[in-house]
Amino acid sequence: MASSLLRNPNLYSSTTITTTPFLPTFSSKPTPVSSFRFQPSHHRSISLRSQTLRLSCSISDPSPLPPHTPRRRRPEYIPNRISDPNYVRIFDTTLRDGEQSPGATLTSKEKLDIARQLAKLGVDIIEAGFPAASKDDFEAVKTIAETIGNTVDENGYVPVICGLSRCNKKDIERAWDAVKYAKRPRIHTFIATSDIHLEHKLKKTKAEVIEIARNMVRFARSLGCDDVEFSPEDAGRSEREYLYEILGEVIKAGATTLNIPDTVGITLPSEFGQLITDLKANTPGIENVVISTHCQNDLGLSTANTLSGAHAGARQVEVTINGIGERAGNASLEEVVMAIKCRGDHVLGGLFTGIDTRHIVMTSKMVEEYTGMQTQPHKAIVGANAFAHESGIHQDGMLKHKGTYEIICPEEIGLERSNDAGIVLGKLSGRHALKDRLTELGYQLDDEQLSTIFWRFKTVAEQKKRVTDADIIALVSDEVFQPEAVWKLLDIQITCGTLGLSTATVKLADADGKEHVACSIGTGPVDSAYKAVDLIVKEPATLLEYSMNAVTEGIDAIATTRVLIRGSNKYSSTNAITGEEVQRTFSGTGAGMDIVVSSVKAYISGLTNKMSEVRTGLLTMATIILICIGLTMTGTGLYYRKTVSQCIRETDGSFVVLGLLLLVIPQFALYAICCRSKRMFTIYIYAMIFVCVVLGGYSLKCFIYNTTFGIAKNPAEEKRTAKQLVGRLVPESKLARVTDCIIHNHDCNFNASQNSNVWRYCCAQPRGCGVTTMFGQPGEWSWKHQHVENHVPEECSYEYCLSCRGCQLSILKAIVHQWKYLSMFSYPSLFLVCLSLAIARSIKDTFDEPDDYRGYYT
Repeated sequence: MASSLLRNPNLYSSTTITTTPFLPTFSSKPTPVSSFRFQPSHHRSISLRSQTLRLSCSISDPSPLPPHTPRRRRPEYIPNRISDPNYVRIFDTTLRDGEQSPGATLTSKEKLDIARQLAKLGVDIIEAGFPAASKDDFEAVKTIAETIGNTVDENGYVPVICGLSRCNKKDIERAWDAVKYAKRPRIHTFIATSDIHLEHKLKKTKAEVIEIARNMVRFARSLGCDDVEFSPEDAGRSEREYLYEILGEVIKAGATTLNIPDTVGITLPSEFGQLITDLKANTPGIENVVISTHCQNDLGLSTANTLSGAHAGARQVEVTINGIGERAGNASLEEVVMAIKCRGDHVLGGLFTGIDTRHIVMTSKMVEEYTGMQTQPHKAIVGANAFAHESGIHQDGMLKHKGTYEIICPEEIGLERSNDAGIVLGKLSGRHALKDRLTELGYQLDDEQLSTIFWRFKTVAEQKKRVTDADIIALVSDEVFQPEAVWKLLDIQITCGTLGLSTATVKLADADGKEHVACSIGTGPVDSAYKAVDLIVKEPATLLEYSMNAVTEGIDAIATTRVLIRGSNKYSSTNAITGEEVQRTFSGTGAGMDIVVSSVKAYISGLTNKMSEVRTGLLTMATIILICIGLTMTGTGLYYRKTVSQCIRETDGSFVVLGLLLLVIPQFALYAICCRSKRMFTIYIYAMIFVCVVLGGYSLKCFIYNTTFGIAKNPAEEKRTAKQLVGRLVPESKLARVTDCIIHNHDCNFNASQNSNVWRYCCAQPRGCGVTTMFGQPGEWSWKHQHVENHVPEECSYEYCLSCRGCQLSILKAIVHQWKYLSMFSYPSLFLVCLSLAIARSIKDTFDEPDDYRGYYT
């Protein structure tokens, strides 16, 4: 939905498009004011995907604005080319480069939520992370590929899911293993090319780096990935001739996208535009790939450099929400997209994107809340002051016509500036009014979430005369954008002042609803409260950062608190650029009328982020081990059916049954974790209880067999007879049946019975008996030896041999031995099943299940 000021054909005179490689001046000569007239303001309500947005900006056309549709159709995705020469692909790297901002660590659930919101926004490529950094990063990228990467909308749009890797086989294989489940997977690999990096970081020659880049791109293609992006790190400071050479080589090796990063943000817009132009003119084969830009903001020029690169011919731009990233950040998605939308036709030669700009504000808020990185008020497009006017002259102009000082309608980016319906929310407002206001603000909440928000709203409204939009947004953020509730704050009592030590008494409820109370002293109210929380939670953490802001003006404003904590040394990940192991940090946010309550909520949120990550990881690990055990047991049972003596076949069926249970049922947990499904977790828990009962029965039987039958390794040395042993767990009829089966079928398998000595004592006949053994060799224990030691008559008939004491004991031990072998699998499986049940039960109630999302599981 474009502003009328941008769409009015009379607003600008005809403009000659500049084709020079540098970024032109963003201005055009307007026609005289008399050439067009602004009509009086018209406020329209339009339906956008079941959401009502009220436009408060003035429009020159009295007809209502239509629902948002892209100005041009998004071209079909082809990795190495774009059918429409004016279309610019948006490559979002919030989940990878953005997460590298200090303190911006995201949990797997938060990454999945942000990826889902990026898909709503319409980005073409989502760089979901750096899979080789840690197991958590790998699982997060894999989950996004399996879910978001397979969710196709009604127009056939599905985002490309990309994983970053360094130029080595291990990283590339890890990236491919994570993204290959998406419909459109991409591997993004990089290596430094500037002299300073070659000399001090890589310590390699230019020829060596070219060889590495060529081989690794070829290796990525050999894995089956048809979409490979290559980046020469620090291209802004690299020699041009060297760039031409290495880029030409990776094109030959199969690269489909060439990303040109200004890694340290040192270039000016004219320089970066010229760099893209030179690469287009001098790199062999570059017409067969898509050129991309990645600009850092160290000099505050990332957006300008990105636009300059796009104007010079780059057709993919790498950006992040709110411009977060390493050091000073990256080019901001909202700034680049809105600049192209506002000036693409008039200055940038008709460039356009496929972004649905109505989701910009919501996406910005989500990233801000999840990362804890507060957006500065004067931030372009999404800052709190971006559409605020305080100057009297400006206010006068805005009252007469909003086009005097605004080039963008705030509704275009999903921002509702005022309530045109005249509804003022207060303590007498009802649930319907609150729901309507939330819908206007872009929130779609289920009944349970709405009920929680409503009572929080009522509590605030009792203390404030009027509840503003900022208050409502803070309340929603404190409920919707929070991690799974492992601990919940119930009550807190603080005593503080100058007369003594500050004392805090805190009452928390765990996931089961059980209440815990602790009291502690500290240097202040917040310190004492945090120490009391630590006594309950017992999760070691170090507080790194603490900040608080008021969401509105006035003494009765809601306070929002953000904390950053660090766990123990076991929580670490790998930096994608430097390759260093860094300790993971976890952020938490909270909101409340009381600053101490807000602070404690933020601290509990951070601890919950940390604990949820650990519990989900443990459950995933236990589930994968159970699946592997199930696969092994199933294979063992099937192997037994072919190789074990059919007469002494005792547990092959048990192996197959237990193996299939452990192979299938635990996968429900992976599906539940992947899709955040509370219902699937419930099904999983009940199914695992059944598995636990079955495994417990088998394990008990194995235990009884192993403890009741202590037959000597050499049955000939056993003091007891077979008759003394049978009848406890092995009936005499079974022993007779097995013996009879062996007699009539001559069924003795050495591989299956060697541990129980059946082959030695039953199936092998010595030389001199007239009949050789079925294996063509005598047993280690001949009947002559048994005749001497056990008084066996010198008869060589097969039937008589089987009736001897040593042979019967061997058959009995063969039966028992199979249960002993089964116990090697059943005991650890029972332990893991019980552990998985305990973990699943502790996190089941903390999972949410969005109504507008259905995951896919591979």
